[in-house]
Order: sequence, then structure tokens, then C-alpha cells
Amino acid sequence: MEEGQKTLSDGCAGSWNNQTGRTTSSGFIGPMSAVLVLDLLVVVGNSLVVTAVFTHAKLRRSTTNRFIVSLAVADLMVGLLVLPFSSANEVGYNYSYN
Repeated sequence: MEEGQKTLSDGCAGSWNNQTGRTTSSGFIGPMSAVLVLDLLVVVGNSLVVTAVFTHAKLRRSTTNRFIVSLAVADLMVGLLVLPFSSANEVGYNYSYN
């Protein structure tokens, strides 16, 4: 093992670089692609809910569906604005603002 690198504690195949704060590609791509798929499912699913309610007049009449759209929009915003950053943080990406 080279100086400045250590293996990841969770058993991933990559190694952690202390200077950049990132894992090598072999330990980063697998977990990141898994959380990316989950993030895409959140965005697509909530977009379908909003689209279904707004395209069908019968669904727009119900007050309950308005609350469901409100929840879907809030969840869509979480999927677009929060999940990408928390997913990257979860798999070990270090944001350096220096």
C-alpha cells in the first residue's frame, strides 16, 4: 500500500486518498451508481404523480389529490436538490471548499 492511502473500512475495492478526500474509481462507481438509480426513481416517480394529476381532469377535482401533488412536489424538490449531495456524501465524496 502506498503512502497516504488506506483501504476503505466497508470493504470496497477502492482506496481512500487523504489528499483529495476521494475514493478511487473502483470503490466509488458501484455505490454511487446505486444511489443514482434510487435518486432517479424518486424524481421519475414523483414526476409521474404530478403529471397524472394535472393531465386528467377527474383527478384534479379531488382535494385529496391536491395534497398528494403537494407531497409529490416536495419530494421531487428533495430528489433534485438534496439527494444528489447527500448521496455523494454517503459514498464518501468529500466537498472541499478551500
